[in-house]
Amino acid sequence: MPDGVLRARRFFGERSRSAEGWSALVRDGREWESFYRERWQHDRVVRSTHGVNCTGSCSWKIHVKDGIVAWETQQTDYPRTRPELPNHEPRGCSRGASYSWYLYSANRVKYPMVRGRLLRALREARRPRSPIPTPSPAGAARAAGWDGGVATNTSLARDGVEGLPHAAEAGGLSGAPIRSRATRTLALLAAELGGEVPLIGAGGIMSGSDAAEKFACGAALVQLYTGLIYRGPALVAECAAAHAHKAPA
Repeated sequence: MPDGVLRARRFFGERSRSAEGWSALVRDGREWESFYRERWQHDRVVRSTHGVNCTGSCSWKIHVKDGIVAWETQQTDYPRTRPELPNHEPRGCSRGASYSWYLYSANRVKYPMVRGRLLRALREARRPRSPIPTPSPAGAARAAGWDGGVATNTSLARDGVEGLPHAAEAGGLSGAPIRSRATRTLALLAAELGGEVPLIGAGGIMSGSDAAEKFACGAALVQLYTGLIYRGPALVAECAAAHAHKAPA
């Protein structure tokens, strides 16, 4: 109660009484009536229930004013179950009648909550970090002490065979479809290693000219597999002749 009201003793002074002595006559304003009327005004009535921590889920009339729940009353349109049983109306407890206060209470949880320890762990996991340097294939070769390497055969990609009957089958792809990619990889490794270790060119060698291309890109030897299956030993002689023709005198 405000201190000013206490000091004025507005509600504690002697008042005129009625003849019976059951009431006191007060000649104050009636502004409080406007507050009372506005308290119970509403724009519309909607049907709802209280589904949180409630097993009954009784039907309620929600009186709404300016989009805010003003007050609630119980619905009275439940069907009768059997004539010999009393009517269920009205359904709804005192907790439901005061539920609208929970909607706008400061204690209501309005946002997701998380434990502090888990939140700190999440923030730590999402903290930007310096990228881990990835060594180049040539650097990996030096670090491992390679004596030589094959560059390169077999790919999981399906570039060049899209739409073919068996293109979607599992397994590695080799042969002619990977020749260009394998040759580019060979050239990059040869340029980075600078002849430190011998490289064996492989991948898509189906003719003597394919073998000559591998040698021109830095291969010391070539490896035949798919081409040998499809063309037989004649491919070996063709590759040897191509290499001898391009070899310096």
